[in-house]
Amino acid sequence: MTPAQAGRQVGYFARVFGVLTVTPVAILEALRAVDEYRLSFWDALIWGVARLNDVPLVLTEDLPGGRDAVEGVRYTNPFNPLFDLARIGADL
Repeated sequence: MTPAQAGRQVGYFARVFGVLTVTPVAILEALRAVDEYRLSFWDALIWGVARLNDVPLVLTEDLPGGRDAVEGVRYTNPFNPLFDLARIGADL
């Protein structure tokens, strides 16, 4: 993929999906999760933004710290053969 193609994809996704902002409060939450749950900073930052914005599910192939949930934010691997997009709404 060229940089121009990648830019078009990012623009498309930004129009289709809501983009959440990293705030100072989210950074503080991330630092708490690094200390309390031993998450990497970047995993903790995603968690902090999700938690503060009431996002109940994060799709990722890299479960943070091997966990499937942290303080109400669940994680699931969309590449798992058992993953079913149609069940997401039912599972929340």
